[in-house]
Amino acid sequence: MITEKDIQRAESSWVEKEKVVSEYKKKWIGQTLDPEYGMEESIENFIEKCPDYKSRDDKDRLRTDMWFYRFAYGFYPYEYVGYNLEQKDKDQRKEYISVRDKEILLNRTNGVLDAYVFGDKYLTFKKYEPYFAREAVLVKKKNHFRSYESFVNKHPVFVKKQVGMSGGRGVDLVSMPSLNKTKSEYFHELIAQGAHILEERVSQSKRMSAMNETSVNTARIVTLRTSYGIIIQQCLLRVGSGGQFIDNAAQGGILVGVDVASGQCITTGITEFGEQIERHPDTGTEFMGFCLPDWEQLVSTVKEMSEKEPVVKWIGWDMGHTEKGWVAIEGNAGASMGGIQLLFKRGYKTEIEELFSDVERIY
Repeated sequence: MITEKDIQRAESSWVEKEKVVSEYKKKWIGQTLDPEYGMEESIENFIEKCPDYKSRDDKDRLRTDMWFYRFAYGFYPYEYVGYNLEQKDKDQRKEYISVRDKEILLNRTNGVLDAYVFGDKYLTFKKYEPYFAREAVLVKKKNHFRSYESFVNKHPVFVKKQVGMSGGRGVDLVSMPSLNKTKSEYFHELIAQGAHILEERVSQSKRMSAMNETSVNTARIVTLRTSYGIIIQQCLLRVGSGGQFIDNAAQGGILVGVDVASGQCITTGITEFGEQIERHPDTGTEFMGFCLPDWEQLVSTVKEMSEKEPVVKWIGWDMGHTEKGWVAIEGNAGASMGGIQLLFKRGYKTEIEELFSDVERIY
């Protein structure tokens, strides 16, 4: 989005950086296909809520810097904040994988048409239904009412998801008895908002509930199909807090790094604002040393699912644990590098490029 010449100009002095940002905002922002829709709101959110930023008196400087990092290097505000890019030198910054870098890798390794199944939560559910191990129903058209009615009669408390949303958006725990609406009224409200999948609520194991019982705490475990087989590229534990049903970091959840060899948590918890937490704020459970139950079963299950996708080589699986073992929550074509870089406080570009050298590319 910005020429190398202008990057060098901006890096030469603060005055030039302000000029470059102003020029590129005029070029890109507010166009018919604005590629940075929501950036202003995101920047303000982090400046207002991040403990290290909200008391600073140079907020305009921060705003300019965040815009520059987005234009020049592809970093979103949450990456700028979480990776503490303001304090990194040029070589350190280059080691971080931005969302833009991740998308380039994703498009080179995953077949776009095949990966489409992960862009629709209902299609994902249908393809991997045995691994979800629960009932679900699609609510999209008027003729879906009978199946919807049968489902909510059987499961009056259920999970509602908009099929094309991500990051925990559009996901809610719904109790029909508490809605004060008829089944018909709620059904028509749903289809007016777009396609939804309604899922039977997952009954989380006691082991995982000990961490936090209001959310289904999930393992984000990432598989990569290489020339020597499917490997586990990374794993994070995601935990809800503050009474929230969602465990996504963007919705107030906490991330914890997991050792892919053993399933043991090897970092403290961290929020999207970079706050480090040793124990869960609600339950007091210590993050460091917590072991994900049935680790071998989790690894074998996600590898088995990944075998069904020969063209989609990089997949992030969200898995929940029940008393009967691990079940699928969602699948994602590709995986954010944000969590692992945030947790381990360094960039992974060199390792990832080396790892991906053993992956057959689409182009």
